[in-house]
Amino acid sequence: MAAFTAANELSEEELIAHTLGTDLGTGWVLPGGLIPKIPLELYDIILDLGSYPSRRFLPEDLRSTRNENSSLPGARRYLGQAAAYRLAWELDPALLKGYFHGDASSDRPILIPGEQRKACLSHLMDCAESGNQLAEELFRRIGLNFGVMSCEMDFLLHPPTKDRYLYGRFVKSRRCFELLQEGCRAYSSEFTIYAPDEETANTPLMKQLAERPDVSVAQFGQAIGAIYFAASSA
Repeated sequence: MAAFTAANELSEEELIAHTLGTDLGTGWVLPGGLIPKIPLELYDIILDLGSYPSRRFLPEDLRSTRNENSSLPGARRYLGQAAAYRLAWELDPALLKGYFHGDASSDRPILIPGEQRKACLSHLMDCAESGNQLAEELFRRIGLNFGVMSCEMDFLLHPPTKDRYLYGRFVKSRRCFELLQEGCRAYSSEFTIYAPDEETANTPLMKQLAERPDVSVAQFGQAIGAIYFAASSA
């Protein structure tokens, strides 16, 4: 859906977009507004970037690199909010103070309750925006992981474009997006990632959203894309 938004706003014939927030979403629009008839659930791709000790934790434990769907190390635990919690704990558990339940000295999983997850991610983003160096490093690492995943997508699917458009909660913050860019470039200079903003709003609906001070254009990629998709399928 986010890819449909970006394609319509930017008048691009072929485009790859991701949503980065609760999870990693992937969309690929081909010329003519077609969608590849292949699964793009890249959040389930097996990906292990060396955090071997984290495999011993149960998938529901925020310290684990194991995907809850397969119990195998997966991209979900390197990208999106699950990655933010895991990396925050790895860098300094104090970054998660007040948001998690559990004790590292026990055998029970350490969890962040469902109702606290968005607030916790917003807290981590605020820390990065205020110059907390550990929080900044957290988002750089997620950007690096995004670079790895982009290379894996290239290897598997051979898309013709190296541009990636990001929507979602992570890119609501300009500073966090800049840190994601830094991390991605540190791994591979091949890919360019863009965050849709007010300047990329071209349709009337997006322009109305861009004028609102309380929201970001990047937040509405999936919702607006769903409208475009429904209209094109009618």
